[in-house]
Amino acid sequence: MRLPLSVVLLQHTRELGRPTATGPLLVHDSLQPHLRVQSWTWAGRGDNDRIERQLETLTAPVLLWTGAGDNTADTDDAAAVDDGPHDYIVLDGTWQEAKSIYRKGPDCLRACPRAALVGGPSRYVLRGDYGWRERFGARAGPGAA
Repeated sequence: MRLPLSVVLLQHTRELGRPTATGPLLVHDSLQPHLRVQSWTWAGRGDNDRIERQLETLTAPVLLWTGAGDNTADTDDAAAVDDGPHDYIVLDGTWQEAKSIYRKGPDCLRACPRAALVGGPSRYVLRGDYGWRERFGARAGPGAA
């Protein structure tokens, strides 16, 4: 990959006000030498024509999306993507919102070649066992005496 990377952050409008949004991370001063970031918003199908026109201005758009087996992709595998230069499109929102942009967004978005990040298992825990069984009693279920 060649630096600086060109990144298009396609944000669901609900993501804009969240303190955990990706946008502020990507525009942090420390990343400026490495990234050129454009921020676009998507509120629904009414924005598809605008997004399609914006995508047409990109030289080599690549959708940063999951690989095969995710049940959301229209193709079997992420396309083989050369070393660039590319405009990497990142769908930003909750998983449900990002999937909504992918499914309901313009057809040309789904037609973009895809690059998938591949890594090991995550150590991030979405929900943990906060001791509810001990606090509320493990015997509270069916058959409890």
